[in-house]
Amino acid sequence: MLHHCMFWSCPDKDALGRALESTTFGRPNFHFGFFAADFTAHTTVRLFDAMPHLSNFVAPQRANPKWKKVSPADAEVYVDEKTGDVCVRKIDNHEHLGSFARAWLIPLGFHPFQFGMAPHTPRLRCGNVIVQREIWTVSVDDLPAGNYSGVSTQLVAAIEKLRAQKNLPRFVYIRPTEQALRRSGAEGRDKDTKPVFVDLESYLFLEIFYRWLSKAGELEVKHLFWKEVDGRHSFELRTLIVPRS
Repeated sequence: MLHHCMFWSCPDKDALGRALESTTFGRPNFHFGFFAADFTAHTTVRLFDAMPHLSNFVAPQRANPKWKKVSPADAEVYVDEKTGDVCVRKIDNHEHLGSFARAWLIPLGFHPFQFGMAPHTPRLRCGNVIVQREIWTVSVDDLPAGNYSGVSTQLVAAIEKLRAQKNLPRFVYIRPTEQALRRSGAEGRDKDTKPVFVDLESYLFLEIFYRWLSKAGELEVKHLFWKEVDGRHSFELRTLIVPRS
């Protein structure tokens, strides 16, 4: 709702702003770092226009004169002792400016369990919760030279050999590695950066896998299912938690 098309075509922007503000219960938000409209299709680029009184621009870049701007030199990061949240506040009067995690505009995202160890990262568990899936790094050099165009038996054999070498499961997610995105200059901009499902026993998906690997040069391959005593489980929860006060 806060991307260009929705905001520009809204017949009553003030009403939209009031409706969005009602979900925040007066809690402010802030943005830091590079401000661009092309991170993803979900970026809330009109946030400062819709909720100007609750939005703080805490970044070294030049802000729109209508925005509430706080210089990074005048702000500090702190941990809320009650909630454990990582937030930002003004140094002089400790005015709360917003949360890193509970924010509308998060181009980089926060993940407390991001432990990457290429070429292989084991599955990480915190209590009974799996906080990071098993991950493999696959390079285009891991596949032997061959004719992989059209319906290629060489492609099937090469990927089966790769699966045996790395002990890859049948069902995986793939995405370019951070290093591959940085080399291409597409980090945060390429719409192919989200994980994509691949079945390594389906030829159609083998072609997709190879095309992505050829394009990026290096892929992050992540386990889709894992085997527990009572069967296989996979669950991902994405939600926006609105505070009551």
